[in-house]
Amino acid sequence: MLTKPQFPEIDHRTMKLMVGVIALSLPIVTNYLASLAGSPLSSISESYWRGDWPQTIFVGFLFAIASFLIAYNGQSRPEMVLSKVAAVAALGVAMFPCGCDGEPQIIPGFHYISAGVMFAALTYFCYLFLTRALEQGHPQ
Repeated sequence: MLTKPQFPEIDHRTMKLMVGVIALSLPIVTNYLASLAGSPLSSISESYWRGDWPQTIFVGFLFAIASFLIAYNGQSRPEMVLSKVAAVAALGVAMFPCGCDGEPQIIPGFHYISAGVMFAALTYFCYLFLTRALEQGHPQ
């Protein structure tokens, strides 16, 4: 007889961990793969124009980050809204490549605006999670 899963869905801690691991590994993995194929990247966004694995990892990781942000609702309505805005921004970074090294942009500046919004939201969430942990007496 089949038993019910102990944890039927991904909890918020796991989602936070996954976003953090993906975000921190993104520049390392894409730069490593670009270095194998030629020269190191001048920016993470340049990996889109390198094609092959760097592009695949760049776009895939951003879509993964967006999916976790869409699923995350936070502890308040503003957190929920911010996570959705950050998810759309992550998709904007992935789908509208930068003008790195003179490459064409679909919508000029959209990539950079999306990246700024995404990084600002992720930075805010990191700060928010840190302050909550400290309030609960968890210094780590």
